[in-house]
Amino acid sequence: MILDTNPHLDLPALRAQVAAILATPPGPRPPAPALWIADSPTPQPHTQLALTQRLLRLAIRYHCAEPLTALWLRIGGLAVRRSPPLKTNGPCAPGGSLRAVHQFSFSLGLGDGTTGGVFYIRRLLRTLGLESRIYTASVPPAIKDQVSALSSYRCAPAQLLLCHHGGGHPFDRWLAAVSDPKVLVYHNLTPDHLFSPGDPNRLLVRHGRHQLARWATTRTFVGALADSDYNRRDLDALAYPHTATLPLLVDPACLPDTFRPPGAPDAPFTLLFVGRLLPHKNTLALIEILDHLLGWIARPTRLLLVGAAPDPTYLARLHAEIARRDLQPWVTITGPVSPEDLAACYRTADVYVSASQHEGFGMPLIEASTYGIPVVARENPGVTETLGCGGVIIRDFDPLIVAALLTALSRAPHWVRQIRAGQAKNLQRFAIERVQAGLVAYLVELGYASPTGENGSWAIPGLPIKNNTR
Repeated sequence: MILDTNPHLDLPALRAQVAAILATPPGPRPPAPALWIADSPTPQPHTQLALTQRLLRLAIRYHCAEPLTALWLRIGGLAVRRSPPLKTNGPCAPGGSLRAVHQFSFSLGLGDGTTGGVFYIRRLLRTLGLESRIYTASVPPAIKDQVSALSSYRCAPAQLLLCHHGGGHPFDRWLAAVSDPKVLVYHNLTPDHLFSPGDPNRLLVRHGRHQLARWATTRTFVGALADSDYNRRDLDALAYPHTATLPLLVDPACLPDTFRPPGAPDAPFTLLFVGRLLPHKNTLALIEILDHLLGWIARPTRLLLVGAAPDPTYLARLHAEIARRDLQPWVTITGPVSPEDLAACYRTADVYVSASQHEGFGMPLIEASTYGIPVVARENPGVTETLGCGGVIIRDFDPLIVAALLTALSRAPHWVRQIRAGQAKNLQRFAIERVQAGLVAYLVELGYASPTGENGSWAIPGLPIKNNTR
């Protein structure tokens, strides 16, 4: 069922059009565009996968995650050392004049949504006159000049540390040794049962959930931020102090200024999905949607699946399903791509489709919206909140009905214009002025004063905010 979330969409007429298409017998498939299926990332050997599982189970069971998970990271090809020693100045309480706000993220990756958010936060903080650096356990070569190794972090007065959390990591002891006040930035943890039994991420998110609960009990953090109200509910359920919702992932500077122009009438009708190819992303449903769509659409059509495939078992299932349905000429699996190639994928797409069973936020939904691509997504709490009044949200995600909906969008540009109008209105929620004002208000709640403002007051262009120092 198509939900009534977009006030700009003539939903009764669209539903009637979808019903008419469903009553039409499928015809022959259109010609296939010139496509190729990219070589996917090298699968992890089964023996390495089994060893990974064993190490992580031991790490969690015996509370020795640091040495064993560090060993696992070395096996996986990442150079990560154990928690470095810290020079501390004794416990520090939040409040007073603030000089620096730094960030810690266990892992960073070029093109990753959370990594983009980390750099966005740094930009916001520096605009406020604060020092801000990014620390990580493993420095990716592509961004080595922009981040610092965790071993170089030092505590200091008037300093706050933002700690990003979206999966388990081995640096509990390091966090406990940091005397600076710390704020958790929570990006959601995918329920572990949504991962394949052999996927190491299943154990990592389980460990991450244990950490989340333990930090609440030990009061490791003076406050906690969430990307969405949906994520914030996890924090409130654990009684974290000073929780707030701030969408600190959407950096307008990294997104296009204008919508993409409509594609040429003879250009392939392109469906796009961006994200890790994992079971809970339900990519198999997208392949089924394409199969149905090819029976109704006359234009050359293709499906682009863009993102890493960390689970070799699931990747093999995708290839097998593509072959079973004889869809090889119509599907491209790109693997990880550069930011430039990702932008090119968005520019060529006609519709963004997500069948994901779980999202904490769903950054690609916003990226697609900024490119003017209509978004069709399966209903779940994170997706519904992120899309707001934009996109088309489907309850009881039936691939046949979704294929009929996509057929309607391919035939009538006015549906696309209506969806775009709702998405443009939804994007206003992520304007940099609103987000920066929310960040300032949160610092005020923690009792911090500006290092540069008159009498410690904070100000951003057009929106001064007074500090209530406690």
